[in-house]
Amino acid sequence: MTKFEGEIIPIDGLRGSRSKELAAYLTAQHTPYLRLIECRKWNDGEFLFVEIDVEVAPRRPVPIEATEPLAIWCSPSNNKLPVVIAKRKEFPSEQLHITVDVNGDFASLCLWERSTDELLSTFTPFMFFSRIKEWLELAAEGKLHLDDQPLEPVLIGARVEAIFPVGPIDGKSRYLAQGQQGIDPPITIRFLKKTEGFEDGVQPEYVLLPLVTNVVFGRAVRAVPQSLEDLAKILLACGCDLQAEVQSWIMSVRNEGGLDQARPVIHVTFPKSKSVEGSVEGHDHWAFVLTQSVAEMGECLGVYIADSGTLVPKIGGEMDAGRFQEIPMEPMHVVQEIESKHLAIYSGTGETPTNSISIAAIGAGALGSRVTEICARSGFGRWAIFDKDIFLPHNAVRHLLGDWAIGLAKAPYVASFINQLVPGTPIEGGYLVDILDERTLGDEAREAFDSAELILDISASISVARKLSMREDASRCFSLFFNPSGRDLVFLAESMDRKITLIDLEASYYSFIIETDALIDHLGAISPETVRYGNGCRDISTRISSEQVSLLGGIGAKSIRSQSKNDCAEAMIWKSNEIGEVTAFRVPTSEFVASSKGDWTVRWSRALIATLSRLRDSDLPNEAGGVLIGFVDFSLKVIAICSAIDAPKDSVKKPHYFERGKSGLGSELQRIDNMTAGQLRYIGEWHSHPTGVPATPSAKDETLFSRLGEAFAGTSEPHIMAIVGERELFWRMGINQSTFDHKISV
Repeated sequence: MTKFEGEIIPIDGLRGSRSKELAAYLTAQHTPYLRLIECRKWNDGEFLFVEIDVEVAPRRPVPIEATEPLAIWCSPSNNKLPVVIAKRKEFPSEQLHITVDVNGDFASLCLWERSTDELLSTFTPFMFFSRIKEWLELAAEGKLHLDDQPLEPVLIGARVEAIFPVGPIDGKSRYLAQGQQGIDPPITIRFLKKTEGFEDGVQPEYVLLPLVTNVVFGRAVRAVPQSLEDLAKILLACGCDLQAEVQSWIMSVRNEGGLDQARPVIHVTFPKSKSVEGSVEGHDHWAFVLTQSVAEMGECLGVYIADSGTLVPKIGGEMDAGRFQEIPMEPMHVVQEIESKHLAIYSGTGETPTNSISIAAIGAGALGSRVTEICARSGFGRWAIFDKDIFLPHNAVRHLLGDWAIGLAKAPYVASFINQLVPGTPIEGGYLVDILDERTLGDEAREAFDSAELILDISASISVARKLSMREDASRCFSLFFNPSGRDLVFLAESMDRKITLIDLEASYYSFIIETDALIDHLGAISPETVRYGNGCRDISTRISSEQVSLLGGIGAKSIRSQSKNDCAEAMIWKSNEIGEVTAFRVPTSEFVASSKGDWTVRWSRALIATLSRLRDSDLPNEAGGVLIGFVDFSLKVIAICSAIDAPKDSVKKPHYFERGKSGLGSELQRIDNMTAGQLRYIGEWHSHPTGVPATPSAKDETLFSRLGEAFAGTSEPHIMAIVGERELFWRMGINQSTFDHKISV
């Protein structure tokens, strides 16, 4: 049985609140399996010695006894949990979830996975003793450590942070570090290879001695050693001769020169396995910083001698390992740097560098830079950034870059800055170009754009998204933009097969807006607050806060990542309010039927065609009709027809005749114009033909179209008349005295 010293005291002699609390519970005899044997005062704390009855099987893999004597040490401070120590000398301490002190005198039970702060807030004597009993019974069955649970650390207890490069430490390289002071009281030390991190003439504060032990398996956790002698004992048991390693290393460091005043840091890698036959499942990394410099350590161990005030190697001298105890050291908590593949693991995106998509991002403004940064930090995407703008003073309010970037090109500096934020090179290029202007493109930028698997428009330019849509050779395109006030975010994603393009999604987006009362102020009703940042008439910027960019930028980044794995088209609107609430709207998407006539392309929403067909059927035997709504791009010569206004109340509907009325039509057109910021407009007229009558213009229809032509004469604006029949839709477009006819199957 482990020997415990200290003065025996009566129960009423206990002074610590925690020890009195536990003793009171034990003496109240709430549970028959617990007995308080005696109390002792020891140093500044108190011991409670108890016996606990355990339910164990006659044949059990771990020799836990039916009655186990335990010592419970209680700190005088309520900020520490009681420590449970096995008293029995034969207690099976060489198992997982046991902590053994440096000298091997005490084996304490590792009861909890949760943090001390969390446990203290819920701690009760019943909880504490119940967990001890459960721990012993699970240990007896060999079920204390779950199969999917990570292996225990080899050592425990350190305050100083040591940061090392990712991967195995190369024993042939020299690793050096400077220290940075922390708070109460640790320091943080980051090691770099000598060739990578240190300039000539810079004196390092620390130099590394890397060691690797044999495979460690199924053993208790040890308290960290406090001296070279303590460490040597632990390493020798793991197949590593610290004495021989130190003697060889200290001479090699001395021969390099310039490192005499650096403090040695011993880095130990413990390969871990669950069993002797098992494979290595992980590695424990520990480091120990010595209190002496290389020179002082060498002199203490007899490797160096003083000669005229200079330390020189002792010829033929053997190191005095007996003085290891005289060299104290501080254990260090080891943290490894991360690789690009870890970004996805830590952020939970599931992406890896091997399956991350290549993306061409057009736009490196406030939203573009923030979205790209968020995606890069989560390990999503291999990016090329294209932007034709430079960084201006007012951009610093909400851009990823800062005041230092004024006057610099956005794209290349955003790329460089993000690559400094995270490991690897998520941004493979940043280009000061107008991606849609061939005159500004070099071969490298063109190759980066053409090879991208996904094109992301974050340029806040309608024309960019529309031009991308019309490029048959383009990859799949997404578009992400703020509404004019910066309160809402819009995301449009083409289908993988590009049967639904950005220009189609834009039209569906407008159509959804005019049908949704909650979006009345999304584009038009409230003018955005602006500020003038220069003397030019166009030097105007919308007032949008940095937190708004971050709020909606995070939503946008998540949507891009999620939608990149989905083959379908998607259109979303996120509407935010003053207190940060966000409401999501999913916009119904539709394929469009495109027909080119002359220089013009007319795109009809299949959803609209289906609606017109239903309206025709519902009004039979009468004819139905109304006004066509869409947008016209005069630069690209594209018409997108996406909505219709129902026939006004004063319209006339007869079996072989339809006359569209005017009641309320003007106000409805004005409402649509306001809600879409002038994008949707009157396109023309539609009406239906009854069953058995072909969808071709009658004499009256020809007269109607002539009147449309007269109304639009000299405007260079297109106008369309459509006829919906039983199985087809006929449409005619007129512009500048030219007409084009086409039919679409319904």
